[in-house]
Amino acid sequence: MDNSKTVYQQFHEIFARYGDGLFYYVLKLTGDETTAKDIVQECFLRLWENIQTIDTDADLLPLLVTYIKNLLTDDYRKKQSRSRLHFSIAQRMEGMTDEPQGEQMLFLRDRQRQLLNTLSQMPEKRRKVFQLVRQEGLSHKEVAEQLNLTIADVKKQMRLSLQLLRQVMPLIIAFLHICRLVILIPLIYSILPNC
Repeated sequence: MDNSKTVYQQFHEIFARYGDGLFYYVLKLTGDETTAKDIVQECFLRLWENIQTIDTDADLLPLLVTYIKNLLTDDYRKKQSRSRLHFSIAQRMEGMTDEPQGEQMLFLRDRQRQLLNTLSQMPEKRRKVFQLVRQEGLSHKEVAEQLNLTIADVKKQMRLSLQLLRQVMPLIIAFLHICRLVILIPLIYSILPNC
C-alpha cells in the first residue's frame, strides 16, 4: 500500500477488501449471524491491534483466516465449557425439590448477598454492563447500543466482571448459571426478588 496513506486508511481498505468474504465464511461454518459478526469483528480488532507490525502490502487473507480459525476454536471451547457446566448443574439439581428447603434457601440468599456485595465494588460502567447481560439477559450488541459502547468494550467489561467474581466468590458463577436456567427463574425471583 502507498506509504502516504494513514494507518486508518490502510485498515479501512483491508476491511473493505476482506470483511464481507470473511463474514460469509464464518456464517457458513457457524450458521449463526450474530456469532459470525462477533467473530469477524474480533478478527479485525486483532488486526487493528497489530497493524503497526504487519506488512499491509502482503496478502493478508492467510493471517485473517488464522485469526478466524483461532476465534472459532475459542468460541467452540467456550460453548463446550458452558454446556458442560449446565449439564453439571442440571445433574446436581435433579435431587432438588421444586420448593427450596432450608439449606437451599440459605445457600441462595448467601449467594445473592455475595453477588450484590461484589457488584457494589465494581465501577459503575462494569456493574451496569454485567447487570444488563447476566441479570436482564441482553446480548452484547443490545448492551452496547443501550450504553453507547462498542461490543468489544462490553466483552471486556464482562470479562473483567467475571474475573473478579471468580476471584472473590468461586461458587457465584454456578449461582449465576442457576439463575439463568429457565425452569428456576420464576423460583429464584420469587425467593430472591433482587437477583
